[in-house]
Amino acid sequence: MEITRSEGGGECTQVEPPSAWMRFWSRRIAGTANEDRIEVSCRGDRWTIAVADGAGGLAGGAAAARSAAIAMVALGAEMELDPDGWCQRLRELDRELEVDRRCGETTLVVVQVSDGELWGASVGDSGALLVGPGGLVELTAAQRRKPLVGSGSCTPVAIGRRALSGRLLVATDGLLKYAPLTTINALARSGDLREAVEALILAVTLPSGNLQDDVAVVLGEHVG
Repeated sequence: MEITRSEGGGECTQVEPPSAWMRFWSRRIAGTANEDRIEVSCRGDRWTIAVADGAGGLAGGAAAARSAAIAMVALGAEMELDPDGWCQRLRELDRELEVDRRCGETTLVVVQVSDGELWGASVGDSGALLVGPGGLVELTAAQRRKPLVGSGSCTPVAIGRRALSGRLLVATDGLLKYAPLTTINALARSGDLREAVEALILAVTLPSGNLQDDVAVVLGEHVG
């Protein structure tokens, strides 16, 4: 059994890979306060990826994002939930964060990957996409942008179970809002995972070297 977690960024790979070996590369960069969070966990051949973006302008956004992402990957390491199960857990988390005085509100995308398939749930404008030679699939196209997790009234939308074909990209709106989908599709498929992540971040970097918003990106693919 192997569990790997990365909040700040870097590579996550099984040390002793099972048949469904995967590799991920993640990076999180501050535009201002850096209220984005990344968490990735693995147990056996089941991966759980969570990306959250704390609501700016509200107290406790960063704390909400951190709590949400950590809670989701910890749960995913313990068990496999179906899409409806993830929606139910996001609703429960919504109520838990609402009564936690330390926490504000946050977006949240959680994706599980196992046996060549992926599924999950989302709230807000962070997103999950599949990129490959056949084009780009927006897994979170139907999600509800508001209310957010922590409001007490969020409406999670399921990511239906489907084959993992190509690369899986999970990111906050610091990338998705400022880069066209055609650019994301091309760059996410270019080079190795680390090179692709760096290219995506460069695509939303201003000439001054600054970012318009915090950016969190996780990119993963099957190995071998």
